[in-house]
Amino acid sequence: VLMEDASRLDRCGIITPTLLKRNGKTIDYCFARRFVSNWNIMLPFLLHNRNRKGRLTKNARKQNLLSIQPDLLQKGEVFPIDYPSGSCFFCTKEALQEIKGFDPGTFLYYEEIILYKRLCRIGLRNYCDPRVQAIHLGGHSTRMSDNLFLQRCNLESADLYFRKYGDCTPVQRMVWALTKASWH
Repeated sequence: VLMEDASRLDRCGIITPTLLKRNGKTIDYCFARRFVSNWNIMLPFLLHNRNRKGRLTKNARKQNLLSIQPDLLQKGEVFPIDYPSGSCFFCTKEALQEIKGFDPGTFLYYEEIILYKRLCRIGLRNYCDPRVQAIHLGGHSTRMSDNLFLQRCNLESADLYFRKYGDCTPVQRMVWALTKASWH
């Protein structure tokens, strides 16, 4: 179904199904995200992942397209998104060839945002088909990993994003450099 959708949608780069949590009933809202500012991407690092006054929770809600437009799923029609979860999506071979695949500098984090940025640069769009569903095991591939290793991967992928794709202002570059240094 996703392949058929991609062939009929205008300038489709990625199409994703609705993701359900491992119980197969609860929606995992990470599949339909909208792009937020560089400041929002930096916030978890600035706060060292501490949810002070609920800021990280509010920040995550800003990225959740369905918290802003909950009726999108009920309509049962394909709708545009900025970027999906990397756990499950369909991307055309032509789109991947045009952007020359995944950036090899990422591992576990930021692949979706980087794909979004790269696809946007060539005029492609991303979509969700709510009629198709997949189960997301949610961190299953990292559950046995060392926390420091995961933190390092996250920081390195975020750094790659900001250096190559973030289109940062000079102030954002300075704040990111200081933030990154505070994690070492």
